[in-house]
Amino acid sequence: MLSALILSFFFETVIVASFGLTLFILVVVVAPVVEETTKGAPILLGYTHPNPFLTPVLVGFGFGATEFFVQAITGGSAFVFAPLIHMLFMVPYAILRKNPRIALLFAMFLHATWNLFVYTGGGV
Repeated sequence: MLSALILSFFFETVIVASFGLTLFILVVVVAPVVEETTKGAPILLGYTHPNPFLTPVLVGFGFGATEFFVQAITGGSAFVFAPLIHMLFMVPYAILRKNPRIALLFAMFLHATWNLFVYTGGGV
């Protein structure tokens, strides 16, 4: 979980610094692509577990909990429901486990939609 968070932070920072993207693009496009890809990497690379439903859900929860903790201690915009939201984003991997690439696209779509909702003031 921590490695996915570190990779996400690194890639998001590099992409924003390299291309000078706006906050909107970072939040609605870059974050969903980078975070869902890093969280789903083991599944996309063929990792299997005896419980194919529980694994992605726990990965999402762990990622969200770590993200919340890091943002809370660094003064970022910590969102108390982050663990549950990131767990929700990983549900497509559990449901579409036979086709992880489609699950990845669906997870990115859910994440981008949520971030757009929050960014435009419709969320918390």
